[in-house]
Amino acid sequence: MEEYILIGHTKKTHGARGELKVSIEDYYLQDFLQTEVIFLDISGKPVPFFIENIYTAGSSLVLKLEDIESPFTAKPLSSKEIKLRKLDLVSEEKRVYEEGNQGLERYMGFLATGLSIGEIGKIAEIVEMPGQLMAHIYLGEKLIMIPFHQSLIDHIDYVKRTITFKLPEGLLDL
Repeated sequence: MEEYILIGHTKKTHGARGELKVSIEDYYLQDFLQTEVIFLDISGKPVPFFIENIYTAGSSLVLKLEDIESPFTAKPLSSKEIKLRKLDLVSEEKRVYEEGNQGLERYMGFLATGLSIGEIGKIAEIVEMPGQLMAHIYLGEKLIMIPFHQSLIDHIDYVKRTITFKLPEGLLDL
C-alpha cells in the first residue's frame, strides 16, 4: 500500500483556464516544484492529477492541472488536501543535509531585485557573518553584500528563482 504525505491544500480557482491557487508547506515546496503528479484527496481517497504548469501570481502560487480547462471544472478541486507519494519526496538524507546547512545554498543563483531599484544581480553565496547572514552578489569585480534577513525580504519566488528585497536607500552605495 502506497504511503502519502500531506504537503498543502488547494485554495480557490484562479483565472479563466481552470487554475487553482495553492498553499504548500515550505518544507515540501522543493518536492512540489519537482513533481509531475500530485494527489488530491477526493472523497477520502488520493486521486492522481498531472501538473501542466506552476507559476506565481502576485504572492500566490498557482497550479494548472492537465485536463482541467475551466473554473467550472476546477471548482470541485478547491479546498482539497494536496498529497505526494512518500517515494516521490526528496530523500531524507538530502533534506537533512540542506536543513543542517540552514538550506541557504538553495538561494544561490537566485536573482536579487530591489523594490525601488529593480534587478541587482545573481546571488553567488550566502555567508554567515557575526550577527547576521549576508547575500553576496558580484557585479564584475565589485562585491555587493545585502543582509539576508526576513525584515528586508519582500518576496521569494521559488518558481522564477527571484528574491525581492526592501532595501534602505543608499545600502548598495556602501
